[in-house]
Amino acid sequence: MAFYVDIAGRLANKDKFISYTYRILDHFFGERIKRDVDININVFQTSGKNVVGECYGDKESITIDLYKKDGRRKLNTEAIAQNLAHELVHAKQFIRGEISEEHMKFRYKSGYVKDCSNMAYRDQPWEREAFKLEQELFELYWQ
Repeated sequence: MAFYVDIAGRLANKDKFISYTYRILDHFFGERIKRDVDININVFQTSGKNVVGECYGDKESITIDLYKKDGRRKLNTEAIAQNLAHELVHAKQFIRGEISEEHMKFRYKSGYVKDCSNMAYRDQPWEREAFKLEQELFELYWQ
């Protein structure tokens, strides 16, 4: 079984981004993945919201939307790569069933489910993990 990564939209160094994505997925899963998982990355100029990336999906299909502008400021390649690392942490969380499309519930490895609907954005467990790992993943795998 395997991951299948596709990037749609205009992005410099697309092949480098694909290899980077596979290296991060290997970091999380190695040979342990037992099913096919599609990872679809869409690249847009701007979101119309105050975000630089979004991730949604389930255990078999992930969609990541990346935006090349943060408001009016154009992001450089490294910033986009770090944002992708952040969103790939969320992909890992969806694939492992730690979060679901409901987004306001978090399932810990113990099976405990926590309602996070009243938490601030950066206090949500899935965001804390993604912010914690994004720089480390970027430094390890963006070459």
